[in-house]
Amino acid sequence: MALTNKGTKWENKNSLFLVWGFFPILNCVPFFHMNARIENKKYKKLAWASVVINIICIVSIIITMVCTVQITYYDRMGLYDYRDTAPQIENYLGYNYYDKYGSDYNKQPEYYEYEKDYRNWSNSEEIKVASRHAEDVEIKWVYIDVMTIVIYFVFNIIILILAFFERPKYLRELAKVYSASDVFKRMSNVKLGITDKSNEKRKETDLEKDSNEKRIIIDINSASEEELSALQGLTIVDVKKAISYRNENNGFNSIDEFFTCINAKPHIIVTLEKQLIVGEYKFSKTEKADNSGKRMLDL
Repeated sequence: MALTNKGTKWENKNSLFLVWGFFPILNCVPFFHMNARIENKKYKKLAWASVVINIICIVSIIITMVCTVQITYYDRMGLYDYRDTAPQIENYLGYNYYDKYGSDYNKQPEYYEYEKDYRNWSNSEEIKVASRHAEDVEIKWVYIDVMTIVIYFVFNIIILILAFFERPKYLRELAKVYSASDVFKRMSNVKLGITDKSNEKRKETDLEKDSNEKRIIIDINSASEEELSALQGLTIVDVKKAISYRNENNGFNSIDEFFTCINAKPHIIVTLEKQLIVGEYKFSKTEKADNSGKRMLDL
């Protein structure tokens, strides 16, 4: 269901920016985009808030990961303070034991003696207590890492939901600001390089011309086919389409609805929008034929 009179195609086209919300680091882009289009302070605050929280979360994740990685093997096992007391294989087989025995060094009697002493050392109560303490510290750091990442993704989901929640309101405001005539005028001003001062001068000249020339004002809810055909830029097909739409929908509610009905181009809108008014709709007293060939009598 369309949220505005522009149609779902226009709404979907102007909602593509929401795709940026699915990217964690770029989830602030949708709010910056909405603020740039309709200049809403609420969107600006949400955009900068998401930027700040993004920075805090990313820095927190980096710090916790670096701290976890910096823990050495002995730190993780709780043996850092006891590493010098552990049996060393070199004391049993010599420093060049691999060159002397090759891959069979673990079959030597001295190696079995070393293995027995190392097992007794690692099973001592002091080493066990230190190992358990280090394991608890490591689990704590891993838990902090996981919770930081989870919080960051939850924040991204909240930002994405807020962006989609604000979408209907944003589209309605955008439809008001960027109507067909406004878009055409803005595009023509950019192409021709017209400044604000030149716009004011043109408005003054237009007002002078309007005062000197008598414009024909037509009520689109009561005008006949001949009167609508006299308007510059309208074809007979446009006129018949407008009259048929007017009879089926009990008149037009706005001038924009009239232009939408006949699919008017921007230059025709600019030409005719000052000559049209919307009055009260009344049934025609003449007979009209519908598209199926049947005739319909008005009340």
